[in-house]
Amino acid sequence: MSLRTIFLAIYSFISLLIAIPLILLFKQKAQLLRKYWAYSMLKIIGVKITEIGKFNSKCNLILLNHNSMLDVIVMEYIHPIEISWIAKKSLSKIPIFGYLFKLVGLIFVDKNNKFSKKLLKKCKLSLENSKILGIFPEGTRGDNSSISKFYKGSKIIAEKFDLTIQPIVLVNTRERLDTKKFIVTPGKIKIIYLDTIETKDTDWFINLENEMKEKYLEYSKKI
Repeated sequence: MSLRTIFLAIYSFISLLIAIPLILLFKQKAQLLRKYWAYSMLKIIGVKITEIGKFNSKCNLILLNHNSMLDVIVMEYIHPIEISWIAKKSLSKIPIFGYLFKLVGLIFVDKNNKFSKKLLKKCKLSLENSKILGIFPEGTRGDNSSISKFYKGSKIIAEKFDLTIQPIVLVNTRERLDTKKFIVTPGKIKIIYLDTIETKDTDWFINLENEMKEKYLEYSKKI
């Protein structure tokens, strides 16, 4: 294990214990604090970002592929609006951090009751508080070779609230931060912004899944 990896592990633990209480204490500065934390993480990992396409900050839902915890860190740094991430309920069971994640607004999904009134109510509240929703439609981290099949949860939420969607394809994030093996390797990642989507087209979800898969394979070869 490299010194960079060891330092990142220690820094991640200590910085989250400090940053999350600060975010709760200074809610008006929450977005700025989250951005500073993400920036520090990117610097330690040694990430160089290349952005492709047009980013639309007016969208209220972002859909991304998922290969690494770095996916969240990158978007926390880049996006100008506070994100309410929709995540697996298992994260809420992590000692100390599960409770803190809940306090800062993570919306947890119970796989046995994915679209409960409670979940939809939390999504609505976040949107009413001028936040955006962040969802990984694959439902879990992929195997890095391709984008996995999408679950329909993000489709249901997008159509329920008539959201405007910014699809984003992230390439090479696992190569920079492998959160399964916890290996850190400095280098480049690519962020590809696809065209904004409205949910009026009945086939928008399957079309988007296919487009994101194609773009991932295309840009993976160009790294």
